[in-house]
Amino acid sequence: MADAAVLRLYNMIDWVKDMVAMREQGGLRKGDHATFADRVFANEMNKNIQICAANYEQTLFKEALKYGFFEYQALRDMYRELCGGQDANMNESLVFRFIETQALILSPICPHIGEQIWQILGKVELIVSSKWPSTQPVDETLCC
Repeated sequence: MADAAVLRLYNMIDWVKDMVAMREQGGLRKGDHATFADRVFANEMNKNIQICAANYEQTLFKEALKYGFFEYQALRDMYRELCGGQDANMNESLVFRFIETQALILSPICPHIGEQIWQILGKVELIVSSKWPSTQPVDETLCC
């Protein structure tokens, strides 16, 4: 089981590198969050971040990991499928919000992974110096 988790983390880092390269080449969709998939993805990110924060506050680390990594990764995969299964159809600002928030909410458990993602993104400060991601109120009509 540990090997599978390490592989998931490695794949996530690899995907982050791919997204940075796509952004540099202008390969991601730009603009506001106009599609239904965009709105659902943004809403579900807010929901998972809030659940994860509550779990950390209650020292429920297994649950925090569930919502902060496994469910969060599944959310990204769902968004990709809703966008036609192609990374190029995903909204650039949402993809990079996902990457940044994924690194931040994972950093209490895997600070080395969060820091590596932070460096890939070109952040100057350390991830441990960064604030917890802010969220918008969850729209229950958009929840999965």
